[in-house]
Amino acid sequence: MPGELSLFTQQQMKGGFSSELEEALAVLADHLKRNGGRQTPERQLLLKAIYETDNLFTIDELLQQLKEAKTHVSKTTLYSSIKLFEQLHLVVSHRLHNNTYYERALHQEGICRQICTHCGKVQRYKSKAVTQVINCARWPHFQKERFTLYIYGTCRACAKIKKNKS
Repeated sequence: MPGELSLFTQQQMKGGFSSELEEALAVLADHLKRNGGRQTPERQLLLKAIYETDNLFTIDELLQQLKEAKTHVSKTTLYSSIKLFEQLHLVVSHRLHNNTYYERALHQEGICRQICTHCGKVQRYKSKAVTQVINCARWPHFQKERFTLYIYGTCRACAKIKKNKS
């Protein structure tokens, strides 16, 4: 892809995108059309890269991923695109371990994160029980849109190490 940004691979043209990515691209295109913004290949490429990963990522990790794919997107374009994606609720940021991490946000309601206070490992899961409690709770003077729950503690591996030291 040097010299040319291509959003579609042959396989994707035949099989299509995941519905989340298609919807995210449609949200972006609709916003840009309504607000007179430009639909650039770089923005589409960034959104595609973000929606292809299930993990948290930093700006530097995303830049490295793009570099490995032999795709150049400036850091300025990346930051401005991430800011736009956050405004559109396509990406969400998390402040963990003195660093900012990002992840796709479309249809990612009710995510719970277990964060080990010893090794820093972050595990992601969905809990129907937690989602049900949050959705049934009354929120006076507040309209809930979505939530992420952070639970701090000790992961299994660190607990085992701690137990063996005792």
